[in-house]
Amino acid sequence: MDTGLLDLASTSWNDFLSLAPASAAHSRDNGSLTLRFLDNFTKRTGLVESFDCGTYELRRMVLDQAQQKHGVWQNAIAPLQLDKSLTIDPLDVRCHEVVALVKEVAMFRPKNSAVDVTWSDVTHDMCSQFFAPANIRTYLELYWSIWHPNVNIVHRPTFEPIAAKSALLAAMAVIGACVSPNRIDKDDARVWFNAVEELVFTDDDFCSDESGLTDDPPNRSKIQAMQAAYIVCLYQNWEGSDSAKRRIRRHRFSTLVSVARDIELHNARHIQYTNRAEFDWSAFAAREELIRTCLWIFLLDTAFVIFNNLPPRMVIKEMAMDLASCEAVFQAESADVCFRTFQRKSQNFALQLPRVVGTFYRAAEILCKAELDDLSRQQLADLGPLNLFAITSSLHSMIFHYQNNFGSESQLVPIRNALENWKMVWTEYTHELALNPDHAPLGSAIITPSNMWKRIGFMRHASDYWLLASLILDRICITEHQPSDGEAELVSDSLASSNAAEQKLYPVLQKYDETSMQQVNDLIAHFQQTTIS
Repeated sequence: MDTGLLDLASTSWNDFLSLAPASAAHSRDNGSLTLRFLDNFTKRTGLVESFDCGTYELRRMVLDQAQQKHGVWQNAIAPLQLDKSLTIDPLDVRCHEVVALVKEVAMFRPKNSAVDVTWSDVTHDMCSQFFAPANIRTYLELYWSIWHPNVNIVHRPTFEPIAAKSALLAAMAVIGACVSPNRIDKDDARVWFNAVEELVFTDDDFCSDESGLTDDPPNRSKIQAMQAAYIVCLYQNWEGSDSAKRRIRRHRFSTLVSVARDIELHNARHIQYTNRAEFDWSAFAAREELIRTCLWIFLLDTAFVIFNNLPPRMVIKEMAMDLASCEAVFQAESADVCFRTFQRKSQNFALQLPRVVGTFYRAAEILCKAELDDLSRQQLADLGPLNLFAITSSLHSMIFHYQNNFGSESQLVPIRNALENWKMVWTEYTHELALNPDHAPLGSAIITPSNMWKRIGFMRHASDYWLLASLILDRICITEHQPSDGEAELVSDSLASSNAAEQKLYPVLQKYDETSMQQVNDLIAHFQQTTIS
């Protein structure tokens, strides 16, 4: 059960992060290290139930404050409705566009469409109510405060609802309603799951072959189309029906990966600035959004590998893109602060010559080396939780490729190196940098509805992903070193030889593309009962 409201005042960022050095010994020899987060993650479904969305009390406070704020504004303009020129909400145009898009996909469904609403006057009224300006604003507040820290791809300081793509606005509203503490909001959102999915994946910017992302500034409409598609993949995979989850894994996400490839991932990079006059905050934010969106697409790919035993669609070598900037840069609420912080971080790296960490691929490559020098370890630790989480997740894809091919044991060497090196890097991060303002802008501040959007989300549990990868690799090695046929005969155990040979044919997880995460949870439970305890 969530903690009570009386405990709220004592909930500091330090407590929430749970990364104090005394409890962060990342060694499998430490009996306190568990797979608690992933055990819970694979047992449940639902965004709030699975991810770090704050306590019920905090979510309730966010909703109450949002409704009070937008409700007061709405009541203030209600008496002026006789004069239409005075009552137009700036967000009205976007909301009408969303309703029109939903109507279009509902009335003109292609063959095998997943859209499950029939358009009528009643449907129109329901749609207009759910996507009304006051509701959109409330759902956006819920999105930022509750959901955004878990998947931080949209740049809040420069985000303008009235200028955003209607498809992105619709997707953000749906996921915001899904994490609402009000059950009715979530039920209302479900009505529009498939319709919003359809309008997002048929959006002209999303389907266009022209990326516009090599322009300066980048085409933000294309980026927002990708963000909308990603958000749809999230709410359908964690809140949708089994058929919706399969559709996302097998079709929609594959399309999203193809769109990301069309822009050529190496284009997801920042430019260098020599002075403040050259710095265009909006263009910088667009580039950072592109980098983070591509990074999170890669992360969802690894999630399907880990939790659904689905072959990866992406490979590490194609991730020749910049790493995500630190949270202090991404959360900076003015252009001046953003520029100063970005320049300071860039100059700090420039002073640490040679700069060994550049792209995501390069960072992963360095970890696979036999030895990690002090400079490399320090630079990797300073990448922050999101980048380190993505790197350790990538190891699961490497392990999947190994155990599902006819690989030699020598191919395990770089994976073992990466696991050992990542452990040292994460330990340095948690001991030295976890509460550094660059990576944790909240510091040790008490979490409130107004600042909880700045917290670190579920990527703070990256050590769970590292431990699971380590245990799976151990299981593979143990299986492969079972007695051979000849050795088994020497001990007069014919059953042992046949069983060992059979075991070597199968990977640790035997069901592929499984919608349920049950086999992963069973594996985690087994690990916790035998290895960890």
